[in-house]
Amino acid sequence: MIEMVRTAIDNGLRFDYLLVDSWFTCFALVKFIQTRRFGCHLLGMAKMGKTRYFFSGRKLTAKEIVDHQRKTKKLKRSKQLMCYFTEALVYFNGIQVKLFFCKTSRKGKWNVLLTTDLALNFEQAYKIYSIRWSVEVFFKESNQYLGLGKCQSEDFDAQIAHTTVCMIQYNTIYSK
Repeated sequence: MIEMVRTAIDNGLRFDYLLVDSWFTCFALVKFIQTRRFGCHLLGMAKMGKTRYFFSGRKLTAKEIVDHQRKTKKLKRSKQLMCYFTEALVYFNGIQVKLFFCKTSRKGKWNVLLTTDLALNFEQAYKIYSIRWSVEVFFKESNQYLGLGKCQSEDFDAQIAHTTVCMIQYNTIYSK
């Protein structure tokens, strides 16, 4: 993935945020994005796994950080997004990142977003990351209902035309 992003940047693509799923959120990607000179940031779902972050003088897992935030009464409720959340500035192998934890109900499961943009607040991060979800919905529905990916032509121009027609169909059907 890093090579693909590097190629896109080398070809002049500029972006504010690289939005990624938890499969791709890792230290190598954080470090890569941190070294870009045009001011881009990573915003990705992270796993509530064994990864340790330096927080409050100790190396803690995401679960331990959210437990600390809960014990110190740093949980908040977003009425706008209808969820509970908290945030923490941490160091991930020496690079400062911000973690946003959120869940939709008191007994719900915590999810964590990781960003290199330390100025971002939770609501902004949630709205930016939700763009990624709309892309996922587009591909799922276009594959399922509009035949995206079913073109059997070996001609590149035909493949591009097929994809373009699927996108036009999707925008026509689902436009508000």
